[in-house]
Amino acid sequence: MKRKQLTLILFLILIISIFLSLHLLFRFDSKRNRWYQFKQLPENSIDILYMGNSHNMQGIIPKVIEDTLGLKGFTLGVPGESIKSTYFELVEALKTQSPTYVGIETYVFDVNMREGDGYIFAFLDSIPFSKNALDVSSLLYSMPQAYNYFPAIRQHSMIWKQPELIPSRIMDYKQNKELSDSDFSFYINSDGYFINDTQIENEKVQTITPLLEPIKQEQINQNTKIYLEKIISLCQKNNIQLFLYTMPEVRDKLGIEHRLLDYKAIANRYNLPYIDIAQEEFSIMHFSDTNHLTQIGSLRATLHILDFIANQYVLSIDKTKEKEYQQLNIDNYKIEEISWQFFHLEFISENGDLEKNDYSYSIDSNGKTFGGRPDGNLKAATIIAFQEKGKYRINITIENPKINYSINHNIIIDLPLK
Repeated sequence: MKRKQLTLILFLILIISIFLSLHLLFRFDSKRNRWYQFKQLPENSIDILYMGNSHNMQGIIPKVIEDTLGLKGFTLGVPGESIKSTYFELVEALKTQSPTYVGIETYVFDVNMREGDGYIFAFLDSIPFSKNALDVSSLLYSMPQAYNYFPAIRQHSMIWKQPELIPSRIMDYKQNKELSDSDFSFYINSDGYFINDTQIENEKVQTITPLLEPIKQEQINQNTKIYLEKIISLCQKNNIQLFLYTMPEVRDKLGIEHRLLDYKAIANRYNLPYIDIAQEEFSIMHFSDTNHLTQIGSLRATLHILDFIANQYVLSIDKTKEKEYQQLNIDNYKIEEISWQFFHLEFISENGDLEKNDYSYSIDSNGKTFGGRPDGNLKAATIIAFQEKGKYRINITIENPKINYSINHNIIIDLPLK
């Protein structure tokens, strides 16, 4: 009998060991996770938090506002985040930081109206176990899904439902373990901003038609109202200035990404400062897909946020630095055919002196890379020579040495151009 009990105990130990080992392999607290990065920051080192889902994480560049306004910032959130998730994330952030300002990107309201909570595990799996973590799990999961309270079990349930993800998770784990100190510094220095450097293809834009009659409603549902008011109360308690902002999007013909709510009316009702960046001019090169910005688009959005914050809270802007960033603020581009093989690529800007930037160009096709060349002294333009007809990626690096900031941008074209 004792031998059977010992065998059973050893078997259970083996199973638990395998379980915990796989948990370490599959969990989401990668060094590239912005919540993991946020937890590495010195306490009370953040002046401003930008909160929201992927619209926000790929839209605000904290470095620009830090350089020009002197406000150290960080972009927090998880993909698909709702206002409900935002509340619990703000509670967690205030455990180690005391920001003066908190901005919330308004798309989290619409996500909550659809009762979505996105990839909240990217938050839960990167923070210590606490009452706040338990509150999030308790809110999101009920019996018989109570096993989701425990991150290890939740991760296993997710992975084994999608076993095709296992190879990519193993690769992610290896890359995370091999991440050097210098690589990790890159992620820390990004302040939570995720660079998206490939613009949406022309063919995809041509299939998009805006809704003729925008459907907007001021009335938020009870759940959204509760958590917005919780956030407002939390900010008031901690002497935080709260403001709202709306990122731009390319609205698709089905209206899936179209905003449901009248954000300005909601901001007015709660007496919150608000800026609708979506009302500003954005072109195809500012978007990586229908509702996320490229780095060039993020810079433009951030410059609007910068002016808004400075005016709203009467803060002084370093005009010299702002001018240098404006130099990188590109309105659009054009490609003109010289022959089927040679094309003239030029960037356009009304406010920026683009010729003062440094540029480098390369062209990639099927893994082969060859160079473009600057067009005389006009560095914001180049002649691109293609070897044969087909699909190409034009890789462009644009840098302003005076502020030590560079932009990576990729344009994908299919020759012959139409």
